[in-house]
Amino acid sequence: MFCVLMLVIVFSRCKNDSSLVISPKSVDFNITNGRAYDKAFMKASKYESIIVPKNTKVLTNKKVNDIEIYIEKTLYFVGHPGKPIRIGEVRKYMGVAYKTDGEILTIAAYGEWNSRIEGGAFINLLIVVPKRIRITKKSDLRVEKSVQYFINPKLKLDKKWKKVSTEPDYDFSRRFKQE
Repeated sequence: MFCVLMLVIVFSRCKNDSSLVISPKSVDFNITNGRAYDKAFMKASKYESIIVPKNTKVLTNKKVNDIEIYIEKTLYFVGHPGKPIRIGEVRKYMGVAYKTDGEILTIAAYGEWNSRIEGGAFINLLIVVPKRIRITKKSDLRVEKSVQYFINPKLKLDKKWKKVSTEPDYDFSRRFKQE
């Protein structure tokens, strides 16, 4: 009885996580596609310039003192995995990392993968920075040591990069347009 009660409590907590949007689209019962929304904040005081991935949406705001990072993590996979793949779990292996070079901060995503045929896991970034900071967008920013083609729980970042601590973003609908 205790095990059943614990299962019900865990399931309902996951189901009520408003930072997750579950997609009904799936071709395999082992897959739960959808989106997870996270956010992070970094001190901006010592940076004059930030380098971000080319597809990052950047907003400047003179009222903002720190760097705000909003992350949309998408699992869209139509393969047939040998074990369950759920957006709520996949989000743990995806995120944002940074490296510094003096007064230059570089931010990039990690944990994305693409099977090239059946879909994968993807990240969209929205970054809000103080107006005084210069922004440079760069293609092909790599955090991982190699290109990922599937979920890698043992992912090792290149030694120059540090993971940014994130938390669920329950207010994502103001920032990311929903389909």
